[in-house]
Amino acid sequence: MLSSPIVVLIPPSMQMTDDQFFEFCQVNRDLRIERNKLGEVSIMRSHFTWICFEYK
Repeated sequence: MLSSPIVVLIPPSMQMTDDQFFEFCQVNRDLRIERNKLGEVSIMRSHFTWICFEYK
């Protein structure tokens, strides 16, 4: 399990558009992915567990 983020540096020629970044996040939903204004991508394992509750 990752305890600190992995920072991925992406060269300018390979930068993702907002739509591409959104798609990247969608296919990796089990990870928490952030991108800062410098284009650095931080990846962490999600801290959330999805639980469904049924209220009666």
